[in-house]
Amino acid sequence: MPKRVGVFKNNKPINVAIIGYGNIGKVHCKILNKFGAKINAVSCSTKNSAIKASENIYKLYGNKPYASTDIDEIMINCRPDCVFICTPPEKHFYDIISSLKYRVPIFCEKPLIWSRKGQKKEILNDLQTLKNTKERKIFCNHANNHFVESLIEKAQIKDKIKEFKFLFYTNGNNENREIGVDLLPHGIAMLTFLMGNEYDIKNYTEKFDKNKFECKFKFNDIDIFFDFAQSNFLEKKFQIQINNRIFIRNDNEDQGIYKVWFKENENNQTYLMDNPFEKEISNFLTFIKKETIQIDNFNNAFHNTKILCDILLN
Repeated sequence: MPKRVGVFKNNKPINVAIIGYGNIGKVHCKILNKFGAKINAVSCSTKNSAIKASENIYKLYGNKPYASTDIDEIMINCRPDCVFICTPPEKHFYDIISSLKYRVPIFCEKPLIWSRKGQKKEILNDLQTLKNTKERKIFCNHANNHFVESLIEKAQIKDKIKEFKFLFYTNGNNENREIGVDLLPHGIAMLTFLMGNEYDIKNYTEKFDKNKFECKFKFNDIDIFFDFAQSNFLEKKFQIQINNRIFIRNDNEDQGIYKVWFKENENNQTYLMDNPFEKEISNFLTFIKKETIQIDNFNNAFHNTKILCDILLN
């Protein structure tokens, strides 16, 4: 990844406002700092937590961002070049609408929007509102798509895809179907990357308990199986199966250098990958600097959320 992708041509850093400083917000801060961007504001649910977040960022990276609970206050006082929304999914729509007023590019965690009450009509109406917004610049974090893209290229997967399985066990506090809300967008993003946004879902079944969510269905002509688990005491696992080929993700960090790779189960062949979070954020920062064609990835996020509704709220 280009180390200075977070800096404009005049050596001025891209100023970033972080909305929500939980685990994923901290991950983004680390990557943004690596790329030379500057966290100039941070927002949390309470003033005290925002101040603690600001102090933590100062301790880690040497700059102390403005701390607030209010997006309007941040936008007026700090004028960030972009916003990273890392709040819980049910807050995303409010945070996006609040940021769009200031016409800044938005990088949002997945799913793009959701409703804790599970009201499909409300979610679809909010999606349409965002779709109709003029001068919209919204990106949603579908970083794991880069894994599928790289695997197809590096493992030379050329056969027609008939079966796709995705196993993802990770740490977190979600339970029962909320695990599906949190982790299904990863799998759905991979499906739309492979098959596009035109889809037909058939034969959907699911089962879940406190720490696990599984579902099976046909996505067009592909047999899909998602196996998700979440707990703070869980051993992390990440596995992709395309047809009869199984790929298991491994990663480590040595002397501050993060490496991620897949090992193919049958022959132990390894495939080194770029850090997908870095790749996704690098693409977004390049967009901000107007070094690419100016199209956001809202269309992908729109269909990802719509499919999530069709699966969980039918």
